[in-house]
Amino acid sequence: MRSLAPNPVIFFLFFVLFLSAFPLMAEERKAGEKLVLNDAGIEYVFRWCPPGEFTMGSSFEEWYESRYPYDFNEPRHTVRLTRGFWLLETPVTVRMYRKFAEETGHDSGKGLNGLGGFGWRDGKIVQSEDIDWTDPGFPQTDDHPAVCITWEDAVSFCRWLSERLKRTVTLPTEAQWEYAARAGTQTVFFFGDDREEMVHYGNVVDETFREKAGFPKSPGIPEFRDGFFFTSPVRSFRPNPWGLYDLYGNVFESCLDWYGEYPTESVTDPVGPPVGQYRTNRGGSWDFLIRSARSGARSWDAPNVLDAALGFRLCIPE
Repeated sequence: MRSLAPNPVIFFLFFVLFLSAFPLMAEERKAGEKLVLNDAGIEYVFRWCPPGEFTMGSSFEEWYESRYPYDFNEPRHTVRLTRGFWLLETPVTVRMYRKFAEETGHDSGKGLNGLGGFGWRDGKIVQSEDIDWTDPGFPQTDDHPAVCITWEDAVSFCRWLSERLKRTVTLPTEAQWEYAARAGTQTVFFFGDDREEMVHYGNVVDETFREKAGFPKSPGIPEFRDGFFFTSPVRSFRPNPWGLYDLYGNVFESCLDWYGEYPTESVTDPVGPPVGQYRTNRGGSWDFLIRSARSGARSWDAPNVLDAALGFRLCIPE
C-alpha cells in the first residue's frame, strides 16, 4: 500500500519555492546590494543602505582644520535610521533629466531673484537668464550629472518618476545622505583622512581647475590633477564601500530637509525642521574646495536656486 507520509524531497522543493516567492527581507540584504529599475529605456541603478546607527557631523577640530568658511554647524550626534533605503548609484544624469523635461514640459523658472541661473561665462561664475540645465556654460554629455536643477525641480522629478515606476521616489534626507556617504566609516572621507587621495574619488577644485581658471596657488587647493575643469561624467571616479559614485565633488546634491541647527542629543529618523528658508545640499562640487566634500560638511541654498554646481540624487525608502 502506498504510504501517505510526506515525501521529504517534495516537501523541501515546496519550501524553497515558497521562500523564493517572497522578496528578500530588508534586514537580510547586504549593504551595497544592487537594484536596477528601467523606464523607457533609461536604467536607474540603486544601492541598498541598511538600517543602522551612526555618528553624524564633524568634530570641531576637523571643521577648523578644513578652514571651512561657515560657522561651525556640524556638531557630532548619534542618529538612528530604523528603515533602510535605496540610493541612486550616481547623481541624476542629463539623460535622465532630459526625459523628464521633454515629457512634462517642466519649467525651472527664473532662478534666485528672477535673474536666472549661476553658470560659467567668460572665465567666471555669473548669474544670467540664459543659464539653465541645457546650457550651464560648459559642455555636457548625457552621462554628465544634470546641473542648474533647483530643489523644486528635483522634487517635481521625483513625483514624475514615482508615478512611472509605481514606487515612492524622493530626495534623501540629510541624515540618509551622510549615512550612505560614510558607509560605516567615521573618518573625514570614506576613504580615510588623507585629502590627496581624493584624486581617486571625486571631482573638486584642484590643480586642473586652478590652472584653467587662472587662480593663484592656495593651501586650500590640493596638488593633484583629476583632469576635469567642469563636471565629469558619472562613475569617472571610484565608488564608496557601498557602491555609490560621485558622493564627493562633481555636483552638490539636494537633500529633502530644510536647513537647521543640529540637535545635541541622539535622534531617530531625523527629517530636519518643519519650515525654513534654505534647503540642505551635500557633497561639494567641481568648483568648490575639497573642504566642502567632507562626509560631514553641510551646505544650503534657496529652493529656487539654479546653479551649475547643483544637482540631485534619488532615494527609494523601504
